[in-house]
Amino acid sequence: MHRDSLAMEHYRMHVMEQWPDSPTKTASLAAVRATIESLERTKPAGATPFTCAECLSARPRPNLVVLPAPSLRPTQRRAA
Repeated sequence: MHRDSLAMEHYRMHVMEQWPDSPTKTASLAAVRATIESLERTKPAGATPFTCAECLSARPRPNLVVLPAPSLRPTQRRAA
């Protein structure tokens, strides 16, 4: 159960890392990292250490490209 919680928090962290930069992203990542630290401190005695394959690979993530919304209104048509 403890291992599953760590795995889920790592998954959440890696998903959030792909979000565009914003105050929400910063706060969410801080909360997840705090949860991971708490889970690490309270792991049961004799539990095998959790290793995240994503963290171990540490490959650079592609940048998220946000395309601008079309500036046309639904009733407008493009000029031919």
